[in-house]
Amino acid sequence: MARGTFYNHFRSNEELFAAVAKEVSNEIIRIVDPLVRQQADPAARIACGVSTVVKLAITYPDFAQFVSRGGPLAVSAGSLATKVVPRDVDAGIATGRFSVSDKNLAFDIILGPVIMAFHRVLSRRVPKNYPEELAQAVLQSLGVSKALAKRYASQSFGEIEISEDSLFARPLGRITSK
Repeated sequence: MARGTFYNHFRSNEELFAAVAKEVSNEIIRIVDPLVRQQADPAARIACGVSTVVKLAITYPDFAQFVSRGGPLAVSAGSLATKVVPRDVDAGIATGRFSVSDKNLAFDIILGPVIMAFHRVLSRRVPKNYPEELAQAVLQSLGVSKALAKRYASQSFGEIEISEDSLFARPLGRITSK
């Protein structure tokens, strides 16, 4: 791409990176949300989402790198996460499952640790139960009892399915033209 063309779409390298990180974040939601929607309880939905995205980050570290470097910008500003996570937060507050009443605070309580977990799995080896432990801690931060948070976080949510047209199914660094 010519430099002039690049600047027609992005004002800086940072803006380009943020756009790519946002798209990766959206793809993560598209992969994980079908598993999340299978859960009836909002606490189970949050546990499923948190543990599954961390497992995805462990399995696909190159994609975790984009979200980690993109930080909060990668999971906000019009991304799917700003629609999907509040759906489950609202349900948790409405049913009394979560004691946190501020929706923005609940969003931050969930996504802040997830972004840090992406960084953590890139910088060092984590224990096998790390995704579940993080999900349990997030639920407890939302006001779910320790016993119930542990029960939800330790259940099996099924296997991650990656479709052929997913960004995750394509080799990184290879651009194909049609």
